[in-house]
Amino acid sequence: MGQIEQVLGRSVSAYRRRIGITQAQLAERVGVSVETIGRLETGAAVPSLARLDDIACALGVGVHVLLRSCQSDSARDAALDRLIHAVADCTVAEIDLVSAITRDLLDHLRKAPPDSRGAGSLEQDCVRPAPDVGMPRAPT
Repeated sequence: MGQIEQVLGRSVSAYRRRIGITQAQLAERVGVSVETIGRLETGAAVPSLARLDDIACALGVGVHVLLRSCQSDSARDAALDRLIHAVADCTVAEIDLVSAITRDLLDHLRKAPPDSRGAGSLEQDCVRPAPDVGMPRAPT
């Protein structure tokens, strides 16, 4: 079993647990046997691309998320993951609204003279890191 199989298996297992479903429930959603999910999660089997897409959809993530070999290559990647997961359950309209507000807020903050922001940096004063979730929230 290679590295990609292990990464994929760990990712599927982690996201499945994060959303609070069993292997049997994931198998039912995807249309495969529980044994297939078990083999996938241990890295003993690799799904087809079409099946991988089905699994990602059932877990509420993109295929690329399941294939990442490092969950956080850097602080920036971890922050981007948190941002993505913060809006993962939103509608397209909500995501567009959050994007527009964020873009406008950052443009405004970047244009403000440093003295008007106080002694600290933009990151220190205006950005409170979200909890390191690394995965999508469970549906409520």
